Amino acid sequence: AGESRGDKRRRMAAALRHDKIDALVISAPDNLAWLLNIRGRDLAVTPLALGFAILDADETVVLCMHAEKLGAEVRAAFAAEGAGAITVADPPALDEALAGLRGRRVRVDQSTGSEWIVQQLRAAGATVHVGPDPCTLAKACKNPAELAGIRAAHLRDGVALVRLLSWINDTAPGGETEWSVALRAAALRAEGERYRGPSFHTISAVGPNAAHCHYTLREDRARPLEADALLLVDSGAQYLDGTPDVTRT
Repeated sequence: AGESRGDKRRRMAAALRHDKIDALVISAPDNLAWLLNIRGRDLAVTPLALGFAILDADETVVLCMHAEKLGAEVRAAFAAEGAGAITVADPPALDEALAGLRGRRVRVDQSTGSEWIVQQLRAAGATVHVGPDPCTLAKACKNPAELAGIRAAHLRDGVALVRLLSWINDTAPGGETEWSVALRAAALRAEGERYRGPSFHTISAVGPNAAHCHYTLREDRARPLEADALLLVDSGAQYLDGTPDVTRT
């Protein structure tokens, strides 16, 4: 990640203090992943662990997330932050955590915060400030380690795609289908380092199917590859260090 979760907590807490905010409700799962340097598999093709968090201006975090999602390595990393730095509680504890913000100035993200969160805070006697979660901008500004990872991931992914194109050149049509092309793309990517799966469901489309906007590929109706027909392959991959998204025809 290029920056420890401790440094991120301190930097974001400093941003809150600068804005005279006492606490931040983190409701965007990608911001939660960025702040705590964690990844999950709650959603298909997206490395997110769903949950909520409250970042206090004193740099502590209450993470409301199902405990079974957090493995021993993650728990040990959290514990290494120091006593009370990161507290893990089950999702229902969010109610109590919000209620504990009575009398404080609380930022709710203007893009992802829900009306329920606002109502709970106001009922508890907190002052609600709807505005930007500072994690959003910080997450968008890539550090040198992240930039290097993105470049490395694209190089590895490029190798897999060149191998795919070579295989198509040598094999197609040869009884292959849209479906088998998608499987081959995934298999070639899986042979590379740090691969964690597709970043979206591969669009592999032949002939008229390639004209469909966001064509949905299904094995039971996959069109066979044909001579003199266009083959569109729109695909992407999740690597630990980057997420390429490419289209080839």
